[in-house]
Amino acid sequence: MHDCCRENEDINPDHGIRAAEFIDTLFPAVLNIRSIQLKLLKEACKGLHKEGVSEDNTIGVCWDADRLDLGRVRIYPDANSPTSWF
Repeated sequence: MHDCCRENEDINPDHGIRAAEFIDTLFPAVLNIRSIQLKLLKEACKGLHKEGVSEDNTIGVCWDADRLDLGRVRIYPDANSPTSWF
């Protein structure tokens, strides 16, 4: 969901923030989720490119899933450092 507001397929700052704002236009008519799920989804989108880990497991899973595909923008996580992307 966070990639829905990308402007390009290269480095694209703030696309997660734009996606979080866009999500508001989809709720509740399109997104049939509870308000707590909406909050978590928006937090996951907004904080996606911060280094580190989330204390919330749901958000952490979203961030980890996104990091599996970072090679497409030439970013490679360091396997020896869970908080480092390079």
